[in-house]
Parts: sequence; C-alpha cells; structure tokens
Amino acid sequence: MTEKPEISQRKKSVSFRKYRRQSFLQIYLPLVFSILAAIVFIILVGFARPEVISVWSGVSLIFLIVPTLVIGLIVLLILGFGVYGLGRVLSIIHLYFSQLQEAFGNLELKIRKASDGAVKPFIRIRGASAGLRAGMTRFSGREKPKIQTIERNGN
Repeated sequence: MTEKPEISQRKKSVSFRKYRRQSFLQIYLPLVFSILAAIVFIILVGFARPEVISVWSGVSLIFLIVPTLVIGLIVLLILGFGVYGLGRVLSIIHLYFSQLQEAFGNLELKIRKASDGAVKPFIRIRGASAGLRAGMTRFSGREKPKIQTIERNGN
C-alpha cells in the first residue's frame, strides 16, 4: 500500500505551490478587485449630482431588464416549440391510436360472439325446459311454477 506524503511535504511540492498561485490569481485577486471597484463606485455615486444619478439609475435598470428579457424570450421559445412539437406528435399518435381502438373494437366483437356462442346451448336448454314446464302446467291444470330469471346489467 502506498502511503500519503505528510502535509508539510505536500506544501513544499511544486504542484502544490502552482495550485496556490493559480487559486490566488483566478479566485482571490478578482474578488478583491471587484469589491474595491464596488466600493469606489458607491463613493462616486454618493458624491454625484442628482442628474448623473438619474442617468446611472436608467442604465442600471437597463442592465437589470435586458437579461431578464432575454431569459424570458428563451423560455417562451422553448415553450412555443414544445407546444408545436406536442401538437405534431399528437396528430401522429392520433392515427395509430384510432387504428388501435378499431382493432380492440373488432376484438371485443369477436370475444362477444364467442362468449354468446359458448352460452347459447345453455340458454336453449333452459328455454326448452321452461317451455316444457309451461306446457305441462297448462295441460295438467296446476298453477304456474315460479321461473327464475337472470337479470343482465345494461344489456
């Protein structure tokens, strides 16, 4: 197993010194200059005449509105293309889903026909037995027997 070098050895290495120099030049130095520039700008605005402040307030307002406007336009374009794309996709999907709906309608008719064919013998037997009972009752003179009926929901 390789061991990590001690911290003091890492601080003495060339790459670590290069890293420290780059982090100072790329992070801390621009940060310090930005803070100093903001302080100088605040002081200059504080001593400026009201007309100059009005001009700078207009300029700063433009700098606040333009990025917001650009981002809003980008969002609007994305939304518009999304709506257009969904419209196109839905028109394409409609064709396939209508074909699929028709196929399932045909399948429903075939299943209904097969189930009706499977039940038809039982219905004929029950109808024939009910007819025989009714005929026997009529000829024998007894009162009518109660026949159970099957109620179908919706059909």
